[in-house]
Amino acid sequence: MFLLFLSVIENSGKNKKFLPLFIKYRRIMFSDAFAILKNKKDAEDAVQTACLSLIPHIDDDVFDDVESDGARKYVRKTVKNAAIYILDKRKTPVITKNEPYEDFEDEIINRITEKDLFNAVIRVIKGMDKKYRDVLYRRLFLGQSVKEIAKETNTKPDTVKKRIERGIKIIREKVNPNDYGYKV
Repeated sequence: MFLLFLSVIENSGKNKKFLPLFIKYRRIMFSDAFAILKNKKDAEDAVQTACLSLIPHIDDDVFDDVESDGARKYVRKTVKNAAIYILDKRKTPVITKNEPYEDFEDEIINRITEKDLFNAVIRVIKGMDKKYRDVLYRRLFLGQSVKEIAKETNTKPDTVKKRIERGIKIIREKVNPNDYGYKV
């Protein structure tokens, strides 16, 4: 697995940052994934998926210090999301003889629209100005408090709150949940 990651990042010049990150967190990532999946093979898949999704973000500010709390939280949240995704794939609904096909179809459509809505929100966040993108990412995905974000970004808590509010306003303006089957 390690050689795969090195080969993926070798040409991008990101291996100098990724290597220490992987060495530092590989055991933690595996144990987090295993705690969710209870299966060694699936846990390894989750770690691999998480690492592949970390590579494009390795140049983000959060990885400037591999030992930082932000880097640890980022890595752990990424592997947990990968494990949950694998767990969700395991739980795909199965049609029973008594269950009408329409109910099954509705459940599948709901899952697809939830994922589409999530992806639309992610696209909007990625397209935002860095000051909004960073605070939203830290708040929504890393679960950091306003005080933690303010401390890590050297910003006042009131400024962080305002950026979160403005970022959410931008998301609401650009993503209409009604387009994804949700009534708002």
